[in-house]
Amino acid sequence: MRIIRKSAAIAAALALGALAGCAQDFLSAGNIEPGAEPGTYRWRTYGDIATPHDSDQAEELRLTALARLMRETPGCADGYRITDREALLRQVTVVGAEVHDIYYSIDCR
Repeated sequence: MRIIRKSAAIAAALALGALAGCAQDFLSAGNIEPGAEPGTYRWRTYGDIATPHDSDQAEELRLTALARLMRETPGCADGYRITDREALLRQVTVVGAEVHDIYYSIDCR
């Protein structure tokens, strides 16, 4: 019984560590581009089997990564708002998992 509890605790710690690394993954795997108007941007990131596009928990991780990115973006350190979000299916893997490109339109004006 004691071994099972210890194994469960280790598994939970590893899962939390993996989720903490997701915010950095969103930044390194995505990109941000200037929008059509000055002070606007479009950020592309992703949703996959570990961080689905329609998961509230995964969205919280993406928004944390976005906040970090916007602090470093010229003209956005004082605040921004998301004006649009669009998830587009990029592919379905061989095991049936969906991978989405997720686009956020951002206004720093």
